Amino acid sequence: MTNLLVGNGVNIKHGGYCFSNADIVLRGLKSLESDDFPKHIIMDEPISVKYFLGHLFVEIINTLSGANDRYAVLTVGKESLADFKRKYNDKKSLKMTDIGFEDYYLIYDIICNKNRLGNPKRYNIRTIIELTF
Repeated sequence: MTNLLVGNGVNIKHGGYCFSNADIVLRGLKSLESDDFPKHIIMDEPISVKYFLGHLFVEIINTLSGANDRYAVLTVGKESLADFKRKYNDKKSLKMTDIGFEDYYLIYDIICNKNRLGNPKRYNIRTIIELTF
């Protein structure tokens, strides 16, 4: 093999500062209010996604306090959680746009473990989050 292309599985079609984390999260949140949001493909009530992301943000605060540590069950989850805490614990205040969109997936997985949410529901909700971002 001559070359190996590695990515996070998310295609970002914007240039300049439009690929910053804050822009990605804001664009996702704003898209939920757009008239051309593909409700027939993603979700009938996009406002539910906004509420859900807000709920995940509250769980970020709980996770930073250690309340959800036991729900990171795999080694990679524990390592990701430790890295997550290193990134955000020193912040005096957090906004939804401060959190990396990829970190919302980590918190989502932890919350699924906490609430014993399995597939196909777990997969379907994760797909909605991915399509929103």
